Amino acid sequence: MGGTGITGAQVVDGSYRRARAARAEKARCVAGGLFVGLAAFATLVFTPVADAASGCRVEIANTRPKQAFTDLQTAVTAVAPGGTLVVRGTCEGATLDKDLTIRGQSDPVLGAPTLDGGGLGSVLRISGATTIIALNGLTVTHGQAVYGGGIYNEGQVALKGSAVSDNTASEGGGLYNTPGASMTATDTSISNNTADGNGGGGIYNNSGATVKLRRSSGVVANTSTQGYGGGINNASGAVILQDNSVVTQNVASIAIGGGIFNAPDGSVTLSDRSSITENVTRGGGGGGIYNFGRVLLTGASSIARNTAGNNGQGGGVFNSGGALTPNNGIVTLTNVSIISGNSAVQGGGIYTVGGMVTLVNKAKIGANTASAAGGGGGIFFRNEATLVNCIAGLNVLNNIAGGEPNDIAGM
Repeated sequence: MGGTGITGAQVVDGSYRRARAARAEKARCVAGGLFVGLAAFATLVFTPVADAASGCRVEIANTRPKQAFTDLQTAVTAVAPGGTLVVRGTCEGATLDKDLTIRGQSDPVLGAPTLDGGGLGSVLRISGATTIIALNGLTVTHGQAVYGGGIYNEGQVALKGSAVSDNTASEGGGLYNTPGASMTATDTSISNNTADGNGGGGIYNNSGATVKLRRSSGVVANTSTQGYGGGINNASGAVILQDNSVVTQNVASIAIGGGIFNAPDGSVTLSDRSSITENVTRGGGGGGIYNFGRVLLTGASSIARNTAGNNGQGGGVFNSGGALTPNNGIVTLTNVSIISGNSAVQGGGIYTVGGMVTLVNKAKIGANTASAAGGGGGIFFRNEATLVNCIAGLNVLNNIAGGEPNDIAGM
């Protein structure tokens, strides 16, 4: 060892340093590999699997392994009858021909759950009279069709916490119920839809069909540009408003029935403080309701602040009945219900041609306005109309016609 100049201790120490450096490098490689592996695992576990291009993810609930799709129609085909689909993001619509629940779920990446028709027909078509569909927490929008821009319904559909908005059709901009079908809305809005043909800006409800609005649901700010019923065209079906539900701010642009058009044999029932308010007809009578059928207000419900413009009659209600339509043209108010704050040329509260108007149990018609002198600020009646318990100054009171007190007038 004499020629090296390196002691045994130094050789041992140098080897130790090299070994330690090698071990440190190995540790760095292991740590780096572990970090990369954990990152990949985190990506695998936590990154959404949705198709970023489509922005739509639909899962069949309660399945193992999880079944997921990037369009609603494929998921509808795959799910068993009675199953539940969970929608995230914005998906195209579908035809629903089996009993289903479709539940929306907000997603931080994909946004609010929305079914978008893209202007290519009804967003949802519910096929079959016995098909039962539940739609929860969804927005149905941008449909365009002849019947039912948002929803075309042959079966039974229940909407909860949902919105049907910005759709267009000839009949039933938001929803079209075929004869015998039913729609129940709970905490749901049907708004800003348009009918550009036979009416029903928000809803067209056929003979024998039922529309039920519950728990503060609303038919709001819809328009019929040509036909009857800015909010609802009730073509001899049943319309029921319960639990503070509303038909409000709808417009019939050139026809009758700003809020609701109710055809012969149709019925409209308001209860539990529900209301028909601030609707307008610009082409004739019935700012709130144009009624050929039967209307019942109970439970402190109201028809208020509606307008029949363009020389229209019946700011709150235009009522028509007679021998040719028995059991029709009937308006009944009971249990503290009221018609108030409405305006028209004649019949600020009600204009009735034949038919019957009945007030019982503290119901009132008050504070309505007719612009024509002697025009019946509260009630204007014609053609042997029947007024039951309608007493000027008692339960028909504080109404104005032509700037003067005028509760009831007729000819």
